[in-house]
Amino acid sequence: QTLQALWDIQQTLHPFPFEVNSYDAVAYALGSRDAFDALNDIDFSSAHRNTALVYMALGHLYAHGRPESGVNLLQEMRFDVDLRQEVARVLWQYAGLSLQEQQDCIDNFEEYAQARVDRPDIIDDEDENEDEEESGDDEIEVNEIELSRICNCQGHSARIHCLAWSPDATRLVSGSEDTTACVWQARTGKMLLSFQLHQESVNAVAWSPRGDLIASAGNDNSIYIWNANTGALSATCSGHTSWLVNLTWSPDGTRLASASLDKTVRIWDAFSGREQMILSGHAGIVYSVAWSPDGAHILSGGGYPEGLIMLWNSTTGRRELVYDGHGPDIRKERLVPADADAWLEEWIRAASSVHHLAWSSDSKRIASAGLRNVCHIWNAASGADLITTNRTSGPISWSPGGITLLSLQDDPRVVEVWDARTNVVTMKYHMNSPERLTTFAVSSNGNYLAANAGELLQVWRIPKQFV
Repeated sequence: QTLQALWDIQQTLHPFPFEVNSYDAVAYALGSRDAFDALNDIDFSSAHRNTALVYMALGHLYAHGRPESGVNLLQEMRFDVDLRQEVARVLWQYAGLSLQEQQDCIDNFEEYAQARVDRPDIIDDEDENEDEEESGDDEIEVNEIELSRICNCQGHSARIHCLAWSPDATRLVSGSEDTTACVWQARTGKMLLSFQLHQESVNAVAWSPRGDLIASAGNDNSIYIWNANTGALSATCSGHTSWLVNLTWSPDGTRLASASLDKTVRIWDAFSGREQMILSGHAGIVYSVAWSPDGAHILSGGGYPEGLIMLWNSTTGRRELVYDGHGPDIRKERLVPADADAWLEEWIRAASSVHHLAWSSDSKRIASAGLRNVCHIWNAASGADLITTNRTSGPISWSPGGITLLSLQDDPRVVEVWDARTNVVTMKYHMNSPERLTTFAVSSNGNYLAANAGELLQVWRIPKQFV
């Protein structure tokens, strides 16, 4: 059951909250207990099943007396012929695999090992080619801007997962693995308060449009709504049966929507905490949720195995539209490197979970981004796919004017600004951060950008001429 759960989560949550391949460790542990039948009921692709079987064989060997070499398992399998032969023997003895099936397992494992080294989720050459084709013969000038850091916000003791600005752009709230949500003075980095009711990691925070309340949620399956000035608890929302990963307020600040690993979106009364509606329809984990600025609709983004975006009427709860661009790439529209083998192509064309959703300020367009750098801009009313690109896996955010989008790029310390009409990069914000950035948020006035670097929160100023 644990292996199944981790496999489902891996398809959906990269890079949060687990490392990318945590199911490998579970397969290794199961092999050390000779539980080779554990894979029978799991919907692995053939390449991933083969890879998991090799991890199980390795777990068996080390549990039964093979001495530890001190070398990374991936490297050891690639260069140690004797180890490969021992793995093949275990696969025959415990999994009943033929010689060809044994070799297929080892080949897939070695392809997987190389892919881990090369990080195939970043396809730089293809991105560059796409930009060249779209820009035509004329060179598009890209402004490279080194942002000025205003302050560091220090106080969390574990990685920050989420952050949000106050409506007036004077404060920030951050949620962390350390089980706290902290409010900061954005100009000085001073911690104003620490909310400490959560029992596990805080995965989502959202500041109410009125500015008086903050909602936080996480791995304890609970949503707390609390006073943004004092930290006093205002309401508790209970009902989800698994971890919460995203929150969004209604524009009038009276309701809250939440997304969870339990495959549902739930709508809550923000003052009483009472559950008003359950939006069910996703076949897998619901990873993202966003309320339209006009208040009429709610978007939800699904994970493996569907990768669908659903549009719901926020009053009736009726599903009105489905946007299908993150699902399996049956039409083979995604860019694949020319030298990609079958394993890598299968990985790129698999369903892409929808990690991030963002409405334009006029509620007419939607931006979505997810695993494998699958990114789309949609016509909200018709569902037409206006732009398909492999520019980013997120996070993604509209600029205040609704003309450009900001997204975190492959370079972990650069945020790109690109035209939502042409998919052409016009600006790059560089941040001299001590660690790679994994999430960011732009203030409502567009003057400030906040980003996390591990457990550190940093605030940067965007020059006015570029807002």
